[in-house]
Amino acid sequence: MIVRFTDKLPKALYLDSSVILNATMTGGRFHAECASFLRRIRDEGIRCATASLSLDEIWYILIKNKVEHLTGQFLVKSYKSNPNSILSAREDVERITFDLLMIGLEILTVDLDAMLDAKDFLWDCKLLPRDSVHLAVTLKHRFKAIATTNPDFRSVSDLVDVYTCNPKMLR
Repeated sequence: MIVRFTDKLPKALYLDSSVILNATMTGGRFHAECASFLRRIRDEGIRCATASLSLDEIWYILIKNKVEHLTGQFLVKSYKSNPNSILSAREDVERITFDLLMIGLEILTVDLDAMLDAKDFLWDCKLLPRDSVHLAVTLKHRFKAIATTNPDFRSVSDLVDVYTCNPKMLR
């Protein structure tokens, strides 16, 4: 089932990196909704978790955005000519990581079993690789709900409840 962020929350919720990124980036398309949602999760004491993969995704986007904003070059080009360019994002990465741990976000490992399940979800649910890993970790750890702004997760609403603020998913 597709569920609105404003609806009743489950006791436990898996967070896709899209929710975290939108909440932390003031220019994000769903910033206000995601930031409010994370505050609500914290205030209501909802158990929430994400995969270690999410940290990689979040760090990469934070570094990419900072470096490209400061240099006017694509991250890879800037990094190849000056590896120190990524240091400009260090404070952002450290702050976001600390904030996530302080709200009690559990970081779940991605093991071989999850990866093998994810491979099947590529085809069965028609998900891209990273999304299929998120689904596999969600199910492996027995979460019955996932929060995301990624419309690709519509295809899994028969497996888990999908919480979102994305109007494209709520139609």
